[in-house]
Amino acid sequence: MRILTFVFLMMVSPLFAKEKVGSIFYQKGEVSINNKISKKGLSLFNLDKIKTHHNAIVIIKLHFGATIKLNANSELIIDQTADRLQPILNKGSSFLRIFKDKLKNKKFNLKVQNVAMGVRGTEFFVDVENKKDNIWMCVNEGVVEVILDNEKKGTLVRKGMGVKISHNKSVTPPKFLPWTKKLNWNQDPEKGLLKNSMDIKKAYYDPLELDYD
Repeated sequence: MRILTFVFLMMVSPLFAKEKVGSIFYQKGEVSINNKISKKGLSLFNLDKIKTHHNAIVIIKLHFGATIKLNANSELIIDQTADRLQPILNKGSSFLRIFKDKLKNKKFNLKVQNVAMGVRGTEFFVDVENKKDNIWMCVNEGVVEVILDNEKKGTLVRKGMGVKISHNKSVTPPKFLPWTKKLNWNQDPEKGLLKNSMDIKKAYYDPLELDYD
């Protein structure tokens, strides 16, 4: 009977175990994981919720080829399956760097409300304006495909360009944004400041809301 019980536990335990997916590489200020205080070096597990508070910042390194810098007042959930890595940004803003060679055959999508942002090796930034349900995204390297849940074909956003997703219903045509390079893309504390000081909403308003043609 004991042998059968042991075998049964060995068979079912992996179904309940949480998979380790990464760790906290850097943090400054108050950061919580599943509503518990975080600290540098802590392991991250699938479906963990990471939250940054006022003036806080955290850098997450995921095993399958992604580094994420989560800015202040932001919330991210890690969602990983056997063939897909799909973090969910519930609020705030984040810089993401995806390494194609580490992804191998996995797909990477960032999920924001009803929008998926699919990449295969790139660097991009996303900001969520929760009160108005607007999402801003721009690309520093590579290409990102922005797909609404009700669409079959997405919008390709290339290096130096950005889009605005309005009220989860429409995506503006990609436009070149010179100030993309002025964002603080740094994710290495040894290379200088990590905080991003640019007001994204003000920067986006002019090139995406006004038509000079």
